[in-house]
Amino acid sequence: MGTAACTTFEVMLEENKHLCTEAGKRPYDVKTYSEPGAVWASLQQGRSDVVMSTINGLRYAVTQQEGVRFLDEFKRLDVGFAFRKGTPPAPAFRAAVNGLRRTGRTTAS
Repeated sequence: MGTAACTTFEVMLEENKHLCTEAGKRPYDVKTYSEPGAVWASLQQGRSDVVMSTINGLRYAVTQQEGVRFLDEFKRLDVGFAFRKGTPPAPAFRAAVNGLRRTGRTTAS
């Protein structure tokens, strides 16, 4: 997961990666970057499979880059995800986000 350094997204991702382990899955790595261009370069170069950022920033950024698409928004936190086209985690991630949107649950219980 790529995101901007020193943001709410970084904190949220770090605080919740234990949920993967608790669900019997491999935890994700959080990669932070101080420059927005570096976040997108990490996605394009395969160092990150997904970028977490503001919805408006994602919607704009994906129109400026080939091979990247906006997956969907997450809750009402002005948060969304962008994946490199064809990245293996995209279908599972989409299903998880859609499940969260359907149930309204944002944490495991």
